[in-house]
Amino acid sequence: MYQFIETIQIKNQKPQNLFYHQKRVNDTFEKFFPNNSAFQLSQLISNFYVEENQIYKCRIVYSNKAEDVQITKYIPKIHSQFNLVEVHDFDYSYKYKDRKEIEGIKSSYKDEIIFVNKNKITDTSYSNLIFKDKESNAWITPKNYLLNGTKRQLLIDNKRIQVREIQVNDLIYYSHFKLINSMLDLEESREYSTEIIRYILD
Repeated sequence: MYQFIETIQIKNQKPQNLFYHQKRVNDTFEKFFPNNSAFQLSQLISNFYVEENQIYKCRIVYSNKAEDVQITKYIPKIHSQFNLVEVHDFDYSYKYKDRKEIEGIKSSYKDEIIFVNKNKITDTSYSNLIFKDKESNAWITPKNYLLNGTKRQLLIDNKRIQVREIQVNDLIYYSHFKLINSMLDLEESREYSTEIIRYILD
């Protein structure tokens, strides 16, 4: 049976972005477990106590029911380099627990990777991306992605980021970039220079 994960930020004792997380769980159930009713994230998380003024990562593993819930204090990763890696016919449109293919590719590189599909920038191994346009300073997220993350969709819906196809050769038009996911918001995510992206495409 397929297993999936949902990762939710708990900030100041409040789960963030629950509407989008619940929608993804609902969509996953509709696709893979149509005879089951999706569990409610709000009820699942309410059973856990977290401290004030702290940021926690809530990781839920589920199939046709919630199987495991872990809540830990969140420590963001810091990277010194990003490697462009070409992939083909790679499907991660649902947030599968099985990440062997992603981790297998990542294990070949010292630091974080950025997946490229048919010369188009997509995601890192654990986040969506946004790039700062040199001319307008607007934040742009690639039109192509491996997984349409909940934070990505929230920022698009709130018109805080724009969507644009970004090919590898287009990176010269962007000065900086950030990683965004359920734990990394637009303002809180570290800003990296595009100069640390390493071109190692085959």
